[in-house]
Amino acid sequence: MVYIKTGCPHCQKLMEDLKSKSISYVEIDVSKDQDAKSFVKDILKVDKVPVVIKEGKVESVGFEGKG
Repeated sequence: MVYIKTGCPHCQKLMEDLKSKSISYVEIDVSKDQDAKSFVKDILKVDKVPVVIKEGKVESVGFEGKG
């Protein structure tokens, strides 16, 4: 799963990178899904996107140190 925000250039770059590597993912937009936003902020304790979740754990936050 990849948590993103509409208009986020770092999110866009991450998704392009995943696509170029043929890595499939489920995209969840926290700017459109309040429950997802609360999950990322309150449960994961992360305050920036993109957030990559793999096998139920945070794999990365931001893209190339940005986000």
